[in-house]
Amino acid sequence: MTDSFPLVQLSELADIGSSKRIYANEYVGEGIPFYRSKEVRELGTGLKPSIELFIKPERYNEIKKKYGVPKIGDILIAAIGATIGYTWIVDTESPFYYKDGNLIILSVKDGVNSSFLNYVLGILIADFKNKDAAGSAQLALTIEKLEKMQVVSPDIELQNQFAIFVRKVEKLKSTTQQSIDELQLLFDSLMQKYFG
Repeated sequence: MTDSFPLVQLSELADIGSSKRIYANEYVGEGIPFYRSKEVRELGTGLKPSIELFIKPERYNEIKKKYGVPKIGDILIAAIGATIGYTWIVDTESPFYYKDGNLIILSVKDGVNSSFLNYVLGILIADFKNKDAAGSAQLALTIEKLEKMQVVSPDIELQNQFAIFVRKVEKLKSTTQQSIDELQLLFDSLMQKYFG
């Protein structure tokens, strides 16, 4: 299949970077949510994030003005530790910021579908983890490693069609899981009734 689509470096499809450093003494009890790998994992799997850290709105606005902040369609990737490879496609305009070193951001370029790229990233990162896991004390994705990864680059129409297909499959998986959960509850209830 890759024979029919050009292979390009990931850096041709997205600008890859990190955040500006936020120090522990800048954390506050309330304000702008500050996401780490844990929160990105939760968001990427459809859960509400268990936000524990915040930064002052003034600090957020300073960063936003000088460097920019994540926007809808950007992809955040957990880059180190047990959560490596978890991604979240930013789907909110609500302000938040994220931890440098732990997370990498892909700002998708024009003509690239975020859902398509996110799916491809999953394959690339799984391959990276399989190849690099042996002999590595702690596996880590770096900006440089991501930039050099080779990616298929079909035209945007095919990317959009693929993204629609993936959404349908994910919805079907969710519906099926709901049915399985309901059947399990019914089974447990009947077991309790007859044998409990």
